[in-house]
Amino acid sequence: MYDVKNIIAAVNDYIETISHSNDLSKATVKAYMLDLNVFVLWLNKKEVPFIDNGVMREYINYLKDELHLKNSSIRRKVASFKVFFLKYFDDDIICKKINVEKENDLPKTISIENISKIFKIIESEIINFDSDFHKSFCVRDYAILKLIFCLGIRVGEITNLLINDIDFTSSTVFIRGTGLRERYLQIPSEYILSSLKEWLKLRNILKPISNYLFISKRGKQLTIDTLEFSFKRYLKMAELDINFTINMLRHTYAVCLFENGADFKDVQKLLGHEDIESVNVYAEMSLKKSHKESFDISSLLGN
Repeated sequence: MYDVKNIIAAVNDYIETISHSNDLSKATVKAYMLDLNVFVLWLNKKEVPFIDNGVMREYINYLKDELHLKNSSIRRKVASFKVFFLKYFDDDIICKKINVEKENDLPKTISIENISKIFKIIESEIINFDSDFHKSFCVRDYAILKLIFCLGIRVGEITNLLINDIDFTSSTVFIRGTGLRERYLQIPSEYILSSLKEWLKLRNILKPISNYLFISKRGKQLTIDTLEFSFKRYLKMAELDINFTINMLRHTYAVCLFENGADFKDVQKLLGHEDIESVNVYAEMSLKKSHKESFDISSLLGN
């Protein structure tokens, strides 16, 4: 049970903190702020002095019955609360046993054909640019998208990579994080390593002022928003659906793992999921009869 005044003060502090975070995209920050602000408004309206699991259940019913939100939206809000409570109170018991039924929406993937089109567009850009300055951005994005698609790395994990996280001798990349999110991944192709080496040659053109592997034109850590903007540009150039997202490359990789016989523990470890249940959806997708295309990525690895 938590005092409402303390909760509201903590929410305000949390919103102020994440608004200046480089680890979250603007869209994610906006979603967290909206989720928590709606909750605070509801608390003020209810005038409850304390929050416990029962109050949270009442709030979930409010979202469902009065705001008519979809289960997917409610699940996201519950996830936002869990992150908040764990950060400020080292406890998510207030959200325990709150189960919102999953809707039958599976993560979306991108076909190998369309992924190939994206890479070919970037390759064409690299060849056609005379200026090393402009070419450097395409080389950077090419290396990033290869890593995400071929290793299933999260976008936030990519932007947080440091130069020393890449070990060319052992062909590995170190992903930092907590729990199972922290892991070493084997880079599966010399083709990807070559892309990284080419990027490192051009990186100094941008006059780096940080030790992050991937940097912006100002030499600072590359932001998720900048990367997503570049991805949308390549989608337009390839005349593909601009609703495709970078994270769909990770989903495609995960389905590929199951289609090639990986077991649940392996996929959990490679993707950095704390909960093995999180990988079930990819196994389900790999078994779907409508999922006719085999996600063979070897043709995109230069093998």
